[in-house]
Amino acid sequence: MRALLLPLLWTGCAGGKDARPPACDLAVTVGTGSNVFAPLTGGAIAIDRGISGWVVALAGRVQGAADPVAVLPTVLHNGRPLDGSPRPTDVSLDDDGEFAGVPALLVDLADPCDIVGGVLEVRLAVTSGTCTATASRTGWADVAATGCDSDTATDTATDTGAPPGERPKLRALHAAATLPPQSMLTADGNAGLPPLEGLSFGIGWPRDGGARRPADDFVFEFFDTGEAAPWVEVPGTLAAARAYTLLVVGTRTAGSPAPADVLLFEDDLDVPTPSARIRWTHASVQHGAIALSITDAVNGAPQAGGLALAFGETAVVDVVADTEITPWIDRDESGDCDPGEAFASFQRGAGDSFHVVLADDTNGDLVLIGHTLDGSTPIRSTIPCPTSP
Repeated sequence: MRALLLPLLWTGCAGGKDARPPACDLAVTVGTGSNVFAPLTGGAIAIDRGISGWVVALAGRVQGAADPVAVLPTVLHNGRPLDGSPRPTDVSLDDDGEFAGVPALLVDLADPCDIVGGVLEVRLAVTSGTCTATASRTGWADVAATGCDSDTATDTATDTGAPPGERPKLRALHAAATLPPQSMLTADGNAGLPPLEGLSFGIGWPRDGGARRPADDFVFEFFDTGEAAPWVEVPGTLAAARAYTLLVVGTRTAGSPAPADVLLFEDDLDVPTPSARIRWTHASVQHGAIALSITDAVNGAPQAGGLALAFGETAVVDVVADTEITPWIDRDESGDCDPGEAFASFQRGAGDSFHVVLADDTNGDLVLIGHTLDGSTPIRSTIPCPTSP
């Protein structure tokens, strides 16, 4: 068999036309930082006031380089370069191959507040000898130190005129143990900032409890992370000064009374003092055919407004702040607290809004997933029944 001869392609190296170029093992990781390298992972990119104007302090980690290296940074906002035509800067690497404090002067940026929350792309070209390596990362512009409204710094969609401080807040919780990690885009392909990517069971998004979005009509598309096509589309309207929760529930088992879905709730965070607000939601697949009632296992007080919730149903009630609640889920409808039905007590402070989701864990056991305003998601398993009501 005749061997197929292909031309050799060389990238990242300079060399004569007929000369074999030297091996190039150069690689660079993009980061930020004035004094210490911090990898850029899609979060905030700080814009600071420098002597000559607004700057971004860039950093990097370099592999396969001889010290020193020449660093050429570029910062773009929505694809438009902000730093004119910068020249390479010679920098020394530390013992870990890292550098920090290379300034990108944003000469084309008049007012940083104009781009707060906008997408920034940082590109680094690092040259060592005859080799050049390039890399880029994106994040969002953080200029909160200038007095801009930092609450707008998670928005990449088109705004519809709501004042920045009144943009709706959106969060999500994955409560479907049999579904893989989830990612989300809007119907126009916008991921937003921060993006919802790889959200696993029992985890809330974002980490700080809420992402600002424009007040507008949306269609949220959910994907099994890594898949190209969405499995569900969720239409909804986000109104100014309101808060919303997307809840992933259910299973894809054929014929199940608890089909996979994403529910959208509006959360009224205007909680009257001295109350705490609790939302209860039934998302237990194994009890998909049962309407579950929730009672306090110690004093018999009905919870969830005394309602028996069907799968996917939710109820919001205000309780006296700091009231201790010991949930009892009468899963067999016997009227008695039986093993596997009681959960450890909890209490919430004045003005708090707390979401409690009845779900199943990866072992199929009934659990309660809490969703707090700060984004944490405590999970409670069953305990022995306390004094029966």
